[in-house]
Amino acid sequence: MPSQTMAARQIARMIPEQIQAGKILRMGLPELQSFVEQQVLENPALAVEESARCPLCGAPISDANSCRICGSSLDSAPSHETDNDDYAGSEGFHNVEFDDGFDPFGSVAAETDLQSHLHRQAAALFEGHNLIVADYIIDSLDDKGYFTESLIETANLFGLSVPELRAILDEIQTFDPVGIAATDVRECILIQLRQRQSLSEEGELARRVAEDCWEELSKLKLQAIADKLDAPTDDVKAALEFISSELTPYPSSLYRAPWQEFTPTQVAKIVPDVVIRQTEDGLVVEVVDFRLGTLKIDEIYEAVYKQVRATGHSFTEEERKQVCEQVNNARCVLEAIELRKTTLARMSLHLIQEQRDFVLKGKQHVKPMTQKQVAEALGVHESTVSRAVGDKHIQLPSGEVISFDMFFDSALPIKEKILQIVSACGPSAQPSDSQIAAKLAEQGIQIARRTVAKYRMQLQIPSCELRVA
Repeated sequence: MPSQTMAARQIARMIPEQIQAGKILRMGLPELQSFVEQQVLENPALAVEESARCPLCGAPISDANSCRICGSSLDSAPSHETDNDDYAGSEGFHNVEFDDGFDPFGSVAAETDLQSHLHRQAAALFEGHNLIVADYIIDSLDDKGYFTESLIETANLFGLSVPELRAILDEIQTFDPVGIAATDVRECILIQLRQRQSLSEEGELARRVAEDCWEELSKLKLQAIADKLDAPTDDVKAALEFISSELTPYPSSLYRAPWQEFTPTQVAKIVPDVVIRQTEDGLVVEVVDFRLGTLKIDEIYEAVYKQVRATGHSFTEEERKQVCEQVNNARCVLEAIELRKTTLARMSLHLIQEQRDFVLKGKQHVKPMTQKQVAEALGVHESTVSRAVGDKHIQLPSGEVISFDMFFDSALPIKEKILQIVSACGPSAQPSDSQIAAKLAEQGIQIARRTVAKYRMQLQIPSCELRVA
């Protein structure tokens, strides 16, 4: 007969503090700053001391003439004195009276991204079920602006036939920017050619080349194209020059936000999470926490908390519970931020020790390294390293800001060589993927043509036929 027995066993569970620490460790600096601002709004036990900031990256402004993080000039920065008389008389600050109910920012145009721009066009053209499908297509576009999902699977998802889905896609392909939602490079080029009001002789021949000779074009068989179209070779070269100079394989790059020409061209630079400095004593790691260094427990709450813990008199049970919970939550946030700083410092120090040549000499000197190896060296779980490097950037002694992922990209030296090979060739002699593979083989690097094509696309270098002038 079956019987039931009881046995004690230990089960490892993550406590809320560990979950909070893991969440904060995963955050990049901008996301962490937003999180802290939200915490300060929600928890009165947290306080932040404000100080003068760089207008570009937000670093504290010192007596120097340039920002220590992004290097921007601070000569023209406005005064940050808090005296009211200084505000009234300083340049750039004026006392302006507004009528009741007037919003001085109400007429300022908000930033519009590409997706929102496309969704607005879809809303003006489609309705009902077709609008739902159109919104799905727009949300599925990749970074280059292509729709690469399967037409059959997408049609089945919405209960449509492929021709019905294709009709919706064709309408989206008429949207601004031109060439958007193409399914491949050839279609993108043809869309751009079709939407031009008129085409020159070179443009008309370019359209015929894209329509009828794409396979020959992909292999740069100029004579085969000339024979097939019964056109002079010089005219074919002019058509290819038209494609490379007048058209783009990246339709998303053509998007310009409304009023962009009226907005300042100076934009905030990427703020690194870690800065590596070259000093007389060697390389030094600095975890950037200038937005968080003044975060602390509010002094009043700290005093009330001590009083609650000491006596508890004159406070209701609910008040004691609220004060203790808010202060404990604040301490949990502060400890998690400090743990993030310590983990980033340890990991960065290990990386620059193992990848010193990369840090000082450039990307061609990256050594193969995995996150698992870093985790074993630091005595932490691999997931901790993954959280620590995700969506974070590091500033090298040269001033270049790169992603932490580059330290683990063993193909980076090869990508740099591909970039050098393409850059070294003139506009009329751009090498194909096979020729790049051959040049790499001459340097002792044996990789397949397909691998070259993959690395080239990751570098966002167009195919050979679109680079030839």
